[in-house]
Amino acid sequence: MLDLDAIMETIIDSAVEGIAIVDTQGIIVFLNKAYENILGVKKEDAIGRHVTEVIDFTRLHIVIKTGIPEIGEIQQIRGKNTIVQRLPIIKNGQIIAGVGKVIFKNEEEVQDIIHKLETKVKYLESELNNLFAAKYSAVKLAISRGGHQSWRGSYEQDFFHTGEFVKKNS
Repeated sequence: MLDLDAIMETIIDSAVEGIAIVDTQGIIVFLNKAYENILGVKKEDAIGRHVTEVIDFTRLHIVIKTGIPEIGEIQQIRGKNTIVQRLPIIKNGQIIAGVGKVIFKNEEEVQDIIHKLETKVKYLESELNNLFAAKYSAVKLAISRGGHQSWRGSYEQDFFHTGEFVKKNS
């Protein structure tokens, strides 16, 4: 028989994001290794203490009172702006705990992701433009070689509709 509790604890403990779990009173019941490193606090020293005593500027204790999740919030931890999410854990309509998660340890991580996405978008736009240029060249070549008028019309219409779509959405 599998020990699902041990499996889940291992999975959460090995996550690269910092994860803290609190009970309904805001007492820390779990802190993973990543959060230990982010906070500079040992798990053993954090468990059993109120979340506000261990994590600066947290609002996790508020989230478990209100039941309103906070996602993508900036929270200062040890002098660095981190991006966090705080979620109530609800079972049978009742809040039974809360989980706080450090998604990004600093703003540079977010900027790196933005840069990678912008680079990918530029590449894909370039590829798309190359495809349209090739399609347009094929139409021009067919027309210059005396292509059939109905063929020419349908491809020009197709090209210009697609071109309008790209212009409107770029």
